[in-house]
Amino acid sequence: MPHATALTPGLPEAAALLDGTVARTREDMREQGMALCGMGTRAMLTTFTAPRHRTCNTYGTGCTLSSAIAAGLALGVPLELATETAHSFVQQAIAAADGLQVGSGHGSLHHFHAVWE
Repeated sequence: MPHATALTPGLPEAAALLDGTVARTREDMREQGMALCGMGTRAMLTTFTAPRHRTCNTYGTGCTLSSAIAAGLALGVPLELATETAHSFVQQAIAAADGLQVGSGHGSLHHFHAVWE
């Protein structure tokens, strides 16, 4: 973890990294985030809030968020702005996801929402 610029684990992933239980409160999340930072990473995304979209098409949100942050960092964008931009992108992809009719079961985000309806 000392080589990581930032970690974006989901609640079960954070618990597994710490050999602990899944966080249930914001305070638990903050404590786990601090513990993970104590393992050497420079930054930890613990909570980020947004309006909830009523959709089942949220498959891939965590991977999309971390990839979008990494893409911003690769372009030289500061971490805070890269995270805000990535979060906005994920929220837009969730909002547009119901219009994407591919596959079956729990659907994915609409990653190309800005260029393909």
